[in-house]
Amino acid sequence: MPAHPLPENFEQLKLLFTDPVQFDYEAIRPIILGADTLTERSTSVGIERSVLGDKAHRFLKDGMAGLFDQRSTNAGRKRQSFPEPVAAYILYLKQLYPPIRYREIVRILERRFGYHTNHHTVKHFLDNHPIPIQLPLTWTTYHEFEDAYRARWTVVRMHYEGSSSKHRWLFEALRTPCAPHS
Repeated sequence: MPAHPLPENFEQLKLLFTDPVQFDYEAIRPIILGADTLTERSTSVGIERSVLGDKAHRFLKDGMAGLFDQRSTNAGRKRQSFPEPVAAYILYLKQLYPPIRYREIVRILERRFGYHTNHHTVKHFLDNHPIPIQLPLTWTTYHEFEDAYRARWTVVRMHYEGSSSKHRWLFEALRTPCAPHS
C-alpha cells in the first residue's frame, strides 16, 4: 500500500510523475481499462483525442515499449538495410580499395547484383560498419599481363561491372577467370 493515497485528479497526479512514459501510461490507463471513453479522457487530461488514441493503440500493440518517444528512433527517412550478399560486397569493396567513391560502389552494385540504391545510403552504411584492415596486396597492372587479350578483356569486363577508369588497377583484385582466347 502506498505511503499516501494517490490523487484522483490528473493534474495533481501529474506532479508525482518522474518519467514521460509514466505520464503517457497514466493518461491512457482509464481508456485501456474501459473506465473512460477516449473523448472523456482527452478532455480531462488536455491531450488531443487523436494523440491519445494513437498512444493507446501503440500501448495495446507494443506494450510499454509503444509509449516511448518514437521521434528519436524514426527521425527522417527510414534507413535502408542491404541484403546480406550486397552488404558483404560493399564492405569487401571498401576493404579492398578504401579510396573508392560511394557512387562507384552504387554503380558496381547495380551491374553486379541489379540492386538499386544511392550514394547517401552507401555512405551511411559504411559510416556505421567498421571496415576490416586490408593487408598490402600485390597487383598485376595492365602492362604486366603476359596476354594482351586477357588484359583488354579484364578492362572491358571491369568497365561493364561499373569500375571507373580512375581505379582500373582494381580490376585484377576483382577478376574472375575468363575463357581462354582461341
